Amino acid sequence: EEYTQEGKKYTLTLGKEFENLVSKIKADKDSISGRL
Repeated sequence: EEYTQEGKKYTLTLGKEFENLVSKIKADKDSISGRL
C-alpha cells in the first residue's frame, strides 16, 4: 500500500474534520437532552 506525504496530510485533515463533527453531534445531543 502506497502511503505518501499527501495521503498522510489528507488523513490528518479528515481525522480533524471527523472529530469536529463528533463534538458537534455531541453538543447537539446535549442541547436536545436539555430541552426534553
